[in-house]
Amino acid sequence: VHGAQHLEAYWQRSETLAQAVLTPQQRIEELTDIIERFIFVMPPVEAPAITMHTSHPPPTLLLQQSVFKETLRQELSPHASCLHRIICNMRTQFPDLRLIQYDCGKLQTLDILLRQL
Repeated sequence: VHGAQHLEAYWQRSETLAQAVLTPQQRIEELTDIIERFIFVMPPVEAPAITMHTSHPPPTLLLQQSVFKETLRQELSPHASCLHRIICNMRTQFPDLRLIQYDCGKLQTLDILLRQL
């Protein structure tokens, strides 16, 4: 009986599997150097979330929505905190100027003309 329970526990948590499948935090720590140096996606635009407004909503509904938003924020914030650095980098870093230059034909032509001067 003890052996069967041990075998069942082994399948629930295997150290080999735990080492092979990294948590998001572990993956970010492993890729810190790359995350610090590169931005993979530049968001085209950032806007506040859409909000709905109704005249004279029931106070209980407003309270429900407020409690829901706060509960959601409290529950998700600890899990999303590891993404904070990536989000900040996407807002403040810009692509390498050489990449911008070669992404635009006009800038390539201008580069050639300026080098000929």
